Amino acid sequence: SFLGFWALFFRIIQPMLLEKLRQVTKRIFDQPVLYDARKILLGGWPFESTLSLLDSTGSDVILDVGCGTGHFSEKIRFRQYYGFDNDAKALQVATRRKVPNAVFQMGDIRHFNFQGLKPTKTILSGVLHHLSDDEAVRLLNDLAPIVSRWIVTEDPVYARYHVLNNLLCRLDRGAYVRTEEEMLALIAKTNLTLEKKSVFYSNTRISKHIAFRLVPSR
Repeated sequence: SFLGFWALFFRIIQPMLLEKLRQVTKRIFDQPVLYDARKILLGGWPFESTLSLLDSTGSDVILDVGCGTGHFSEKIRFRQYYGFDNDAKALQVATRRKVPNAVFQMGDIRHFNFQGLKPTKTILSGVLHHLSDDEAVRLLNDLAPIVSRWIVTEDPVYARYHVLNNLLCRLDRGAYVRTEEEMLALIAKTNLTLEKKSVFYSNTRISKHIAFRLVPSR
């Protein structure tokens, strides 16, 4: 029957189509230049809120976890910048920027030992939605003891009744895109205190994001 077909579509066929489309978009946007271009086409990176929460100065030592192509290294002030990512192609782009006092290193951020670093501030932009709750809590708790000021995170989130945003979240390379409430619940599990929060859309209002400034609980 007609109703039976649509019931089958939404229960079985639609998830299969979405997963196939997700795999295709992942292969395309695994190319760093194309990934950066996608963000621009979707309304530009929502830099302002993230940079405002970071509030960097020329005396800061910045740790950028999941730095990707290193775009933040050109937009913030610092004395020293360390960028870490597990994508060799993205790090090649980052290195070619030739930003003074910026060092880029490859490694799996879920298992990397950051203990030798002494950053004043840390960025995790577009990172947490690639990690499960346990992995995200572990990473944030590993960073908390070594950061002297704060950690700034920024991730896409689902939005009620925003069909296009939610489709983009489903197609995102990260498998753990959350709602705003789920993000807050995640942070509550860590050894960090939420000092400031910013919820914002891209300039075209296509995609919704949430950013936190998190202070170590000492």
